[in-house]
Amino acid sequence: MTRLGRDGGWSANRFGGSIRLPFPGFEADFELSQGEITPYAQMLRDVDEGVIPRGADTTDWTVVDCGANVGLFSLFLGAAGRVIVIEPNPDTCQRLQRNMDLNDVNATLVQAAVSSSDTTVRMNFAGPSVLAEIGEKGVEVPARRLDSVFSALGVDQIDLLKLDVERHEIPALEGASETLSRRRVKCIVAEHNREAGTLAALDQHLLPYGFRRRATGQVNARFDLG
Repeated sequence: MTRLGRDGGWSANRFGGSIRLPFPGFEADFELSQGEITPYAQMLRDVDEGVIPRGADTTDWTVVDCGANVGLFSLFLGAAGRVIVIEPNPDTCQRLQRNMDLNDVNATLVQAAVSSSDTTVRMNFAGPSVLAEIGEKGVEVPARRLDSVFSALGVDQIDLLKLDVERHEIPALEGASETLSRRRVKCIVAEHNREAGTLAALDQHLLPYGFRRRATGQVNARFDLG
């Protein structure tokens, strides 16, 4: 056990190459060398910026976490009635499943990328796991349309859909066109990049489905239905 000091409030247990850290309301295993703990600080900023809804009773919610990494977002959001975590990296999926089990989360893990079609894609897992992205080189992994995932799992209502898929947000939303058309998603939290124009692309893509941007943070934006 490694204690990080009373000011930090953390005591860390090491399990092989992983480290387990306690947070308010949950604990989780990480590979620190993969940058897997860094999204936590961003989530705190997202709360301040109104991007992540907090304080709501989520016990009856269905949450879909795309690009879940080790599950920090779902754990941070709080107890939900049903959680679907989608992550393509097979190594990261092991820690993701462990974190869901560790915190007794009612989660279904889908090991796949999300895209506009049911196919296979190549992903580069050579760098930090939080930055893995679809490209021309790398490991071949399955890609799923969100419509296909929801149909297979019998999901008919999503209270919150989170997208952190490294500039692949629009293809991911294209793969959810049927679900969005039927107004089955209430809230979307999606990563954006102002310089790449992805925020404007998200606005343009989601407006016909009845979504309005409610909050814009430095990294993520929130879109609410209606």
